[in-house]
Amino acid sequence: MPSLTPLLIRAASGTLANQYTSIMNTLRRIVWWVAKALARVTAILGFLIVAGVLGLVLYIWVTRYPPSESGLIQGFQDHRAQFEQIRDMLMEDKQLERLADWGVATTTSPVPRMPPDGGFPVQRYELYMRLLHQVNAQALGRREGTPASPNILMWGWGFAGETVHVGIIWLEQPPQADRVVATFGDYKGLTGKHREWSYRHIDSNWYLWTDI
Repeated sequence: MPSLTPLLIRAASGTLANQYTSIMNTLRRIVWWVAKALARVTAILGFLIVAGVLGLVLYIWVTRYPPSESGLIQGFQDHRAQFEQIRDMLMEDKQLERLADWGVATTTSPVPRMPPDGGFPVQRYELYMRLLHQVNAQALGRREGTPASPNILMWGWGFAGETVHVGIIWLEQPPQADRVVATFGDYKGLTGKHREWSYRHIDSNWYLWTDI
């Protein structure tokens, strides 16, 4: 009777070979799937990065141009009640200096802080922000003491000392006659090398201003 040992060895070897082949095939499929997934993720990330860069370039290109004065005046007329509410609030809040979505600067806390830090009431800040959004403005401020000259910033572009602005301001007294223009036109040649403000009268005590 022949020995069973060689037969068992051959059977075991065949089984191990089949198992090894099956494992290798599974590993190849896993590696293929991972490589395909990584390629897909890389493509998506590449698309998002390119889209983000293009979106940023487009945003900078669009926002670098100031709004038209006719559009600003129409917006003022459409939301006059909100502008006058902002003016009245700024006259009441004598401690306020500047306010925007980055927080509030006050006479006691000149570094902008987000309420309730800095002592400015949260509900008051939230009301200001709602009004800013309604009139499509970026920030607001007032002078210390009297006159308050409530000022609503409608547009700004640039960096540090090179930033330029357009806003709407309420003045108790008219500005100097040589600083008032009939129209901003294309905003060129208005302020001169010293960047004095130029004004365009809207009505009553309200003026457009720019330092472009």
